[in-house]
Amino acid sequence: MASLGILLEMKVLGGSSLSQKEATRGEGASSASHGKEDILHHEIVLNDSLQVVYQESRYPHNMPPICHYFLNFSYFVSFSWVQTGKKDVHTVLWVYHKIDQPQVEKRELTKLNRMPPVMALVHTDVHRVLIAYCGDMILQIFGDHSSGFKEHCVVPYCFSISCLAYHRRTGLLLSGIKGAVVTWVSEQGGKGLHVLQILHMSGSELVQGINLDGPENSLLAMCESFLRIIVWQSHTKLVEERTFSSPTCDHSLACCCTCLSEGYRFGGNKTGQMQIWNLDPSFEQRSLSFQAHTGPVVLVQSIAKIHTLLTAGAEGKLKEWHITSGSLLHELNICEDVLYSLQFIDDSTFFCHSQYSFFLYHMSYFYQLFNNCGASPHRLQRIHHGSNWTLMFCRTDDGLFHFLCHITGNFLFLTWPFSSLDKAASSAYDLENKELFATMGNVNVIIFDTTKCPSMPKYILQIGNDTEDQIQCLAYEKPSLGQGIEGLIFCGHKSGLVSLLCQHNFVHVKKYLHSGPVLIISTLNGSPTSSRENTFFLFLWHGSLHAPVRGHL
Repeated sequence: MASLGILLEMKVLGGSSLSQKEATRGEGASSASHGKEDILHHEIVLNDSLQVVYQESRYPHNMPPICHYFLNFSYFVSFSWVQTGKKDVHTVLWVYHKIDQPQVEKRELTKLNRMPPVMALVHTDVHRVLIAYCGDMILQIFGDHSSGFKEHCVVPYCFSISCLAYHRRTGLLLSGIKGAVVTWVSEQGGKGLHVLQILHMSGSELVQGINLDGPENSLLAMCESFLRIIVWQSHTKLVEERTFSSPTCDHSLACCCTCLSEGYRFGGNKTGQMQIWNLDPSFEQRSLSFQAHTGPVVLVQSIAKIHTLLTAGAEGKLKEWHITSGSLLHELNICEDVLYSLQFIDDSTFFCHSQYSFFLYHMSYFYQLFNNCGASPHRLQRIHHGSNWTLMFCRTDDGLFHFLCHITGNFLFLTWPFSSLDKAASSAYDLENKELFATMGNVNVIIFDTTKCPSMPKYILQIGNDTEDQIQCLAYEKPSLGQGIEGLIFCGHKSGLVSLLCQHNFVHVKKYLHSGPVLIISTLNGSPTSSRENTFFLFLWHGSLHAPVRGHL
C-alpha cells in the first residue's frame, strides 16, 4: 500500500522506543557482514525519567542559597559554607562543562570573614561581580570567580530588601522593597552602586519577586497577591502599567511566567495554587485557579513548542500540564526534602536547591521531536515512498491535515483551514503526484494540491448521486496495470458499496461487497499484480469481519 496504510510504529519497552529504521539512524558504521543483523536487532529505549548530572548533599546542615550565571560555561556559586568542628568559611563554586561528556567541577575557596546568611544573590556579567543581600540593610559586592570572589565594597541602604534581579539589557540592578521597585546603576568595574529610580507601586504590598521575562521586555513584580506589570518608559525609567489580581485568593505569589503563544499569564502562590489570567485587555480580569501542589509553587514555566506547562512545588515534585486543558501529563519526584528553588539553565537542564542538597538534572523531552500541531491529533500515520523517502501525516481535531518530517518532526506543509474539513471522514495520499484525497462525509472527494502551502483544493470528484450513501473510508494504490491507468482511488460507502475511480481518467467502477457500511479499506502493499491479468487486491473491513477481495479491471 503506497498511501496511508502504515500506522506510526511505536514499541513500548519500559518507556517508548523508536522504530527500527530510526533506531539505527545516527549510529556508527558497522562491518558489512553484520550490517543487516544490527539494523534488525538494534533498539534505542527512550526513558522519560530524570537523569542526575550532579548532586551534593550537606545533610544534616542546610544548603546555603546558590546563584547561577553563565559566561563560557555555567557557574553555580554558594557563600558561607562552614563544616562541623571547623572555623574556616568557604565559598563553593561548581563549573558545568557541557561539551561531549557533561561534567561538573567543584572548587572551594577559603574566605577570611564570615557573612550573615545570604537572602538574595545575583551576578552582573558586564562588571563580573556578585551582589549579595544578607538582611542587614547592606548590599555587599564581590568579584566573581575570575577574581577569586574578592570583596569590593559594601553599600548601605535605608530599607529592607526582599529580592534582587539584574536586567542585562540596561545593565541595571533591581531590588524589591515594601511598596516599590528600586533601580541601581553600577560604577565602573562594579566598585559601587547608586540609586537611579524608586518606582512606587499603586499598593503598599511587599515586592517579593521580580520576573524579567515579561512580554515586550516588560517586568513582572510579584507584590504579595498582586501581579503588577512594569514597562520601560525610557532606557532607564520604569512605570507601572497594569495589575492582575484574584478576588478569590489572597495568598502571596511565589513565581510567574507569560505564554504569549496562548495568550495567558500564569502565577503560582505559596499554598500550591496556580492562577491563570488572559492577556487580552478586552477580557475581564478574572483569574482561573487550580491546585497544583501541596506546598508552595517554586517554579512555573511554559514550553510553547510542546504545548505544556511545567510547575514545581516545595514538596519536591515537578509536574507537566497541558497548557490549555490543564490536564496533568507527567509527574516526577525531584527530591525528598523541601525544595527551595528550581531554575532551567537550558531547554532540558535545570538545577535544584533544596533544604540540604544541590542537584543538576537533565530532563528527557523525547517527544519534542514532533511538531506541535496546535490541536489534538485525530489520526497519525506514516507515508512511505521507496526506501529513502518517508513523511508523517497527522489529521487534527480542528480539521487540518499536517505533514511532518518523520526524523526531526519539523513542519513541512498543511492544508488550508476550510470549515468543511472539520467533517473529514477519511483521506489518502498520492506521494508521487503530491495530491491529498479527502472525503467530507458525503459523496464527494476533494483533491488537494500539496505542492503549495497551505494546500488548496485542486478539483472535486462526485462519486455518486445518492447523497445518503456517504463515503466512509478511502484508499489509494498505484498498480502496474498499464492502459494509461496512473492510480486507483477506492471508496468504501455506507451502503456496503465499493467504488473504484481511475485517477485523472475519471473512470468509475462500483460493486456491492457488503450488506453494511465499509469501515476500513486498503490495498495490500507489495501484493503481486499483473498487467496481463489486470488484477488488484483489496482488504476490506465490515464490522467485526474482514476478507481479502480479488478484483479485475
